[in-house]
Order: sequence, then structure tokens, then C-alpha cells
Amino acid sequence: MPSKSHQPLQLIAHRGYAHRFPENTLLALREAVAIGARYVEFDIQLSADRVPVLLHDSDLRRTGDMETSVFDMQAADLLCCTVGEPARFGNRFAKERIPSLQQVVDWLAGQPQVTAFVEVKAESIQHFGAEIVHRAVWQVLEPVRSQVVLISYDDAFLFAARLAAPSAI
Repeated sequence: MPSKSHQPLQLIAHRGYAHRFPENTLLALREAVAIGARYVEFDIQLSADRVPVLLHDSDLRRTGDMETSVFDMQAADLLCCTVGEPARFGNRFAKERIPSLQQVVDWLAGQPQVTAFVEVKAESIQHFGAEIVHRAVWQVLEPVRSQVVLISYDDAFLFAARLAAPSAI
């Protein structure tokens, strides 16, 4: 009888450890890695001044309980916004803020065992254009290029990204 080799379970933390912590936050990413995830996924939108931040939606209604669009806010103001998902968690994470992609890259650089699936959201691509979004995101991701897999639902964006900076897609 052939022996079966068992591969260890490989977790991919979608939006970090979003079951227990506010999604797309540094806290959610750190906690996912702390429980053994070696793959994390998070979402990227661009602020009005074209700074990549971690946010799934193009507005802050669901995660920050604010009626505002990410495209209407400068990064400096956006990074002060809390995204503790009050509808899910009450006030438990009331101080959790939107992280910039740069903050996550700085953390990721110290986690060489972690691979990040970075989803560039179609709303930002449609709002700013594929070239601008790719340039803004890739410039920040460059130091951790070997740890990154770029993903998006926008096929044209991925095709252009592959031509501009060959990497895992």
C-alpha cells in the first residue's frame, strides 16, 4: 500500500484574520500570521492623492460607519479614519485605523515567510486608470516584490501590470 504524505494545512487569510478582527487592518494581518497563516490577502484602493491604502470598498460606510468615498479624501485624512467595523464588533476595535500599503510593506518586509496576495480593486482602476494605479501600487510593493502576488478582477489591468513589471500575477 503506498504511503500517503500529508502536507501541512496552508491557510490563506482573506483580508487578514477578518473573522475575529476588522478586515484589511494591520491587526488582522498580524493576527492571521500569529495563528499560522503564511498567505495573506488584502485589498487596495487609492486615496484622492493616489496613495494606496488597505480598503475593500470604495467608501467607508461598512467598515468605518462614514458616508464618504476613498476617492474624495487625501491619504493624511484617510489614515486617521477608524475602520473597526462597528456593526460587527461594536466599540471593541474603535481605534483601529486604515493602514497605508507602505505600512503593510514595512511589516511584510519583516515576515519573509509570508506571501501577500494584493488585490487591486476595480473601482480604483476605473477611477484613476490602470497605469496610474499600477505605478502607485508597484512603487510601494517593489521592496517585497518576491513576497507578492498581484491580483485583480480587472484582466486588462493584470495584463498591463505583467508587461510593465513582470511579477507573480
